Amino acid sequence: MAPKSSLTLFVFLSLLAVVIPILAVTGKPFPPVGWQPIENPNSSIEVVRAATFAVAEHNRLAQTQLVFKTVEEAEWQHIGGNRFRLVISAMDGAAAAAPPKNHTAIVWEILDIHLTLHLLSFQ
Repeated sequence: MAPKSSLTLFVFLSLLAVVIPILAVTGKPFPPVGWQPIENPNSSIEVVRAATFAVAEHNRLAQTQLVFKTVEEAEWQHIGGNRFRLVISAMDGAAAAAPPKNHTAIVWEILDIHLTLHLLSFQ
């Protein structure tokens, strides 16, 4: 394949790698600006995956035993991947009788050759 053809193919595939995930989340080919609400966050595989990752990563870093319950609220924005701002309901596994508490987390989902998640904050 000629170098120009390889470059064209690379650019085309790179655009698809950006546009397809945006279409999956928003139904639109270009991302909106700012944080956008996500309706029915518990029915979104991406949101639940980000929320369960946030709880597991927080448990690993803070040596806690939180147990994920649900996603109460979710917003997303596209900046070098997808960022999810989540309100997560979780129970303290060490205190079984304790009611669930809400925690706010921001997770960055990088869409590359492999899906990579990074916990940016957890409160």
